[in-house]
Amino acid sequence: MEGPWAQEFEQALDSVSSDFQREVLSDGEVTPAEYAEAQQRFRECAAASGLDVKTHQEGGFSFSHPNQQEGESIAESCSLKTLNYVEALYLDPLANPENVPWDEAYLRCLQASGVVEESMTAEDMANWEWDYDDPAQRACSEDPLGSDSAATG
Repeated sequence: MEGPWAQEFEQALDSVSSDFQREVLSDGEVTPAEYAEAQQRFRECAAASGLDVKTHQEGGFSFSHPNQQEGESIAESCSLKTLNYVEALYLDPLANPENVPWDEAYLRCLQASGVVEESMTAEDMANWEWDYDDPAQRACSEDPLGSDSAATG
């Protein structure tokens, strides 16, 4: 496989236990239709075990079950069979197409906004104290790659 997400796809292929996920991931991309199918399979798996689950297009799910622990166990089991790797490798490349490490993305954004010096390193970010009252810092914490502003024009 090639591309910025190749390593993650290869690692996922080594970890998946279901033929469905292996098939979806084998070409190094997850299409919207494949993601929708994975969500549908997840819902069906959960329903077969008595769990009413709702998937969310932006990722994740919610459920209702009289026993929270049992519900979580069913959801986890079904997710591992159907959705887990597919969802991550559909949503993560959409949010970060070039697979830029998040600390690096935060740092670039803060530098571009003039919040921190150009000499600051990604390692320095470990000790960075965010000030969410500062609009520039808040914007970088919420969208370090600037994808929201690029998408809206």
